[in-house]
Amino acid sequence: SSLDTVVARKVAAQLDMPVHFHRIRPQEMPDWFGKMIWFTEGRVHPGHMHYMSVNLHREVPPGPLLHGMGLESMLGGHFELPDLFEADREEIRDFCLKSTTSLSFWPVGSRDRIFRPAFLEAVGGVTEGVSADIFQRIGFTGTYEDAIEYRNQFKGIGWANPCLMSQALPWSDVVNPFHDHHAHRFSATIRSECIANRAGQIKWGQEYFQGFADIPRVKSGVLIPIGLEDPQAYDKGIARLMREAKIKYYIGRLTMGRVNLPMKNSFPQYWQWYPSHRGIRDYVDGILLSDRTLDRGFFDREGIRKVLHDCRIGRRVWNAIGSMLVAEMFLRQFVDGTDIPEERNVPWGI
Repeated sequence: SSLDTVVARKVAAQLDMPVHFHRIRPQEMPDWFGKMIWFTEGRVHPGHMHYMSVNLHREVPPGPLLHGMGLESMLGGHFELPDLFEADREEIRDFCLKSTTSLSFWPVGSRDRIFRPAFLEAVGGVTEGVSADIFQRIGFTGTYEDAIEYRNQFKGIGWANPCLMSQALPWSDVVNPFHDHHAHRFSATIRSECIANRAGQIKWGQEYFQGFADIPRVKSGVLIPIGLEDPQAYDKGIARLMREAKIKYYIGRLTMGRVNLPMKNSFPQYWQWYPSHRGIRDYVDGILLSDRTLDRGFFDREGIRKVLHDCRIGRRVWNAIGSMLVAEMFLRQFVDGTDIPEERNVPWGI
């Protein structure tokens, strides 16, 4: 029923190829979340784990998985950084350092509440050490190209990569070691005015791809009309999406989570699953608030309760909750040696 499936059907029909769809069922999250951590060794961003539930249901026949996220992150993922084109060395360096903390969103002030002081002290300096290593590896001189390569390097060696280790890798191992570093470097030379030229892309598509105009263009759940009549159609569509998302967010917050309007025409959202499904709350709370988790000395019980409460009343703090959940289940499975799924199904293709 989503716009993505509508577009996929149209593309498949034009190319005369079969297309299969897998329905995400939020209530089943406790059945597959732990197994996904086992399969991926905890390397998948918690907000994207649901993409791989298809491996357990076997609703799609085995075969190659085609996805644009890897190429997009390499060749088109940096056009949101035009301010860096004219930046000096220190501004480029500051951008790199700030991007090192962007893999997981933590609500303001929550780190000091959630993590035990002894743990925070023990891991002090780790981020700085990672940054120094990347700066040395890429031969940092303060160019825009360095900023792009730094981001690619960091998200490649990080524990979780929102693009490459989520949708793109349900059946395979880490892809980043197989990337050509020259491709990363080349991608930084492509200027944003070329990448973001929507009218140029549409014109090329109409000229070289038969039936291009019959396929809706979808971005983040927004239907963008194809055509050169309105060059601002894309920007208007995204602005419309942001307005709708903001309205739904405030409705959820003002009603303390009692009204939790779903994001239609988009992918499933964990921050909606948690307040909406009692089984998921019991599953998440039962792990994070257990004595076994808290006895490790990493997390504080009241800090976890606070962030869980925030999610329950409509705040979008799932990345923080999911990161804790993935870390604890990783430790249980690969350090403690327990909680390994009884039936170790192997995903298709391995």
